[in-house]
Amino acid sequence: MAVRRGFTLVELIAVMVLLAVLSATAIPAIGALSSASTAGAAEEVARRLDVARAHAATNGRLAGIGVDVGTDTVSTLTVADGVAMNLPVEPGRTIEPMPVGRMFPGVAITAFDAGGGAGGLNAIWFDAKGEPLPGTAGGSTSAMTRDATLTIDGSVTITVHRLTGLVTR
Repeated sequence: MAVRRGFTLVELIAVMVLLAVLSATAIPAIGALSSASTAGAAEEVARRLDVARAHAATNGRLAGIGVDVGTDTVSTLTVADGVAMNLPVEPGRTIEPMPVGRMFPGVAITAFDAGGGAGGLNAIWFDAKGEPLPGTAGGSTSAMTRDATLTIDGSVTITVHRLTGLVTR
């Protein structure tokens, strides 16, 4: 009697059907995970903008965010004694810069427009009235000519409205 080796056609088809069913359920879940990461990053950036605006209004001095699209980093900043620094949350402790791609793997800042007329602006500041001003991460500001926008993954845009300073997604 000869020993048969291998799989029958029915067994191979059953395995292929099982793999197809598993793939059909796993792929949408992976897409949902990516969308959740993008939404989480956008929510964190919007929260940092709200914190900066509240800090500026409460303390009567500039506060905002600096954005580095090249390194996907958002820094929450304030100006004290003419020097820009990370925003303090309590004595001896500051809000550290947020590396978007490391905190939210696969997510990137794809565009940033500070809302000013000149190029090279990489920050949105809020004054003591909570009104937005485009500027540089070093603390200089200029007149806001349009709404500021920050886009994450090309799909989610956070807007700082020029007239009110309201942050929306």
